[in-house]
Amino acid sequence: MGDATGDAPEPEPASQGCHDSDPDTDGWLGDFAREPAVFSVFRIGPNNGGHPLVPAEYRVCCNDGAGPREICRFSDEPDPVPEWFGAWRGDEWCEWILEKTRALIAEPDNK
Repeated sequence: MGDATGDAPEPEPASQGCHDSDPDTDGWLGDFAREPAVFSVFRIGPNNGGHPLVPAEYRVCCNDGAGPREICRFSDEPDPVPEWFGAWRGDEWCEWILEKTRALIAEPDNK
């Protein structure tokens, strides 16, 4: 279904890496919650599918009762621009989610 301009909506990315996390293989950094949702943060680098010559990528997945899915992605660059998916684009929780995500990147739960 398209929007008023006739453009088809951008599909949400697959939920690859958003479930059954294994910190040794999938880059899981940790979780945080805000009822009713649980958010998981993953680092995608050369050791788990990322390219060795590009900055690491971070993915934020959310499970709010409808199953885990990727809601945000950004690269490890000086001024990263987060890419939000689906209903999360422009959501009032986005800044809070990024704050919690950056805290997990700085001090992961999977030490």
